Amino acid sequence: MRLANGLFITTQFTDRIRAHFDRVRQQTEGLVEWRLVHNPGNHVIPVEPRLDPSPDQVLPERLRQLERNGGLVPGHVDVLVMAAAWPLPHDHTWIMEFDVDYSGDWRSLFARFAANDADLLTTTLLPLADDPDWYFMETALAPAHVDPACRMRSFNPLMRMSRRFMQAYADEVRDPGWQGHFEYLLPTVARHLGLKIEDIGGEGPFCPPERRGTLYSNTPLDPGLRPGSFVCRPWRSEYFAERPEDFPQGDWLFHPVKPDMPLLPPPPPPPPLPRRSLPRRLWRFVRGKGMGS
Repeated sequence: MRLANGLFITTQFTDRIRAHFDRVRQQTEGLVEWRLVHNPGNHVIPVEPRLDPSPDQVLPERLRQLERNGGLVPGHVDVLVMAAAWPLPHDHTWIMEFDVDYSGDWRSLFARFAANDADLLTTTLLPLADDPDWYFMETALAPAHVDPACRMRSFNPLMRMSRRFMQAYADEVRDPGWQGHFEYLLPTVARHLGLKIEDIGGEGPFCPPERRGTLYSNTPLDPGLRPGSFVCRPWRSEYFAERPEDFPQGDWLFHPVKPDMPLLPPPPPPPPLPRRSLPRRLWRFVRGKGMGS
């Protein structure tokens, strides 16, 4: 087993989120060394820790794109997580948003991957050709020499990156031909460079047979990934440790859990129009708001 780095990314730090972080950290001691990243705004200005090297040294072109975008959301969280992960000591780094939960002992989850050598582990990996109406398709750009077959999408509230991938990604996206949501860029760059990508679980084509049908469920072609346990919304308001009886599946990943936020009624069904023709504002409503989603 190899020790991994971990980044726990949060936009707020309440007592309940602190307790959730403490549970993750304590249950994975000896497997993952966690570091809390508290970034409350929509720009890369964390309360803690101080980023060294700074984002303009790690991902200068992506930072320029972030500024044109008006902030991290939607789609530029790679600027924050790459800068925060850059100086960490181990070969692999887990990135977990505060609204990810697991209905079991976190050790059993991370131990599954302690000997795994994938360069990018994430969820909901799918070729863009299989989802031509993906909600961020219009911004998903690549340099002309990139094979269209490499174009991918993913869902990244929980993911793991190798140092080899982070260094190669930082070099590659200096080319301004790479643009778009990090759910597109991360797996597409990794596949373009011939690095190893795997789905953490689920039913998708990049999940190894031994994990197929495990750890989470969702519906990749639905704009909100519904139904399933690992979706964009609706959110749960209580963590597994607070109300385990509300979590129907053992050893299963859940997203999103947003403590101290009121539950919302189910969103209305989308109007009978092609997804690409819908205003971006509507799709952001359907997906809900969050650091990475």
